[in-house]
Amino acid sequence: MLGCEVRFAYAGDGHVDRRTNLSDIEKSASIMKSISASIIVLSGSGLVAVGPFVRHGDTSTFVMLVGRALALAGLVGWYSTLRSSDDS
Repeated sequence: MLGCEVRFAYAGDGHVDRRTNLSDIEKSASIMKSISASIIVLSGSGLVAVGPFVRHGDTSTFVMLVGRALALAGLVGWYSTLRSSDDS
C-alpha cells in the first residue's frame, strides 16, 4: 500500500479540516517510479558507454555486461510503470 497523505486546511476559526486525496498520491508515486526507472536506465547506459575505456579486457567486459543488465532492468521497470499508469 502506498500510504495516505493527510492535508490540513486551517479554516481560521480554530477548526482543522483533514482531507485525503489518494488519486493524487498514486499519480505522484507513479511519476516518481518512472523517474527512478529512467535514472536506472541512464546509469546502465553510462556503464555501457564507459566500458570500452576501461583498460583491462575482463573488467571492461564485466562493466559492460553489468551496464546492459542494469539498463534492461530499468527499461522493464520503466515500461511496467508506464503501463500500470495507463491502466488506471
